[in-house]
Amino acid sequence: MSYPQNIGEDEKRLLAIISQGHPSRRTTIKRGDRLLEIPALTWDELQLAFGLPASTVRECIVHLVVEDFIDSNLVSVSIWQALKGAEPAKFFWITQKGFSFLQRNAKAEPPPPDSETNLKSTPDDLAKVEAFAKYLAYDLTRYGMGVALLSLESGYSHLETASHLALVTLALDAKEAGTDIGRLMALVPHARSMIDVLTEYQQHHPGLMREALFKNDAVAMLKVVVVDKDQRAWIERVLSDPTIATQRVATSRIDYRKLMR
Repeated sequence: MSYPQNIGEDEKRLLAIISQGHPSRRTTIKRGDRLLEIPALTWDELQLAFGLPASTVRECIVHLVVEDFIDSNLVSVSIWQALKGAEPAKFFWITQKGFSFLQRNAKAEPPPPDSETNLKSTPDDLAKVEAFAKYLAYDLTRYGMGVALLSLESGYSHLETASHLALVTLALDAKEAGTDIGRLMALVPHARSMIDVLTEYQQHHPGLMREALFKNDAVAMLKVVVVDKDQRAWIERVLSDPTIATQRVATSRIDYRKLMR
């Protein structure tokens, strides 16, 4: 079976990601006189899930738009959000023509049994991430569950995903604490306890998290809470990805007010 000239393997993989949509968020799109609720994905979410450079993502999107396999819409922000620095977000979703293409492709080229295209995240995978997050004393938000799914689809393990979401939340809490030393100091024991938990996993279950990611997260957890000249830079570094910093991905299970007494 022949396919449109511009549709290669990268385009087909990106189209499959877009077809899955966001696991929990629904975006209201106006089409003619109708308002549609669809699980559209943003540009940042696509790039995170796709795992390739922005230039490659952009080129694939152009090809998919030309073939009318995907559609997009720019959603404006409120005045209040604009004052806080938020920018309009562009959402992408699959068209009926795109769905038909994927169905034809699946029938024409069934993937081998061990193909990575079969390794789709399930509710059980998300439950494992939630469980690891609770061990680190965090509860994932609905947005965090969506980010967790994208992380899993990008090849990160359950513990690697939970650790990174915990680190991001810790950095966000440190940023919100500002110059309040009492609030900042209350975060330190939480950071140390998470490092202890991750260290124990590394010692007894080394396959759950890659050594390089363990070291990176452990160092960053301390750097974002220890008050020194480098703290602000570390916080901004951890929160530099807008996909995970735009909305809160988790909330602490620890009452920091008790630690401030």
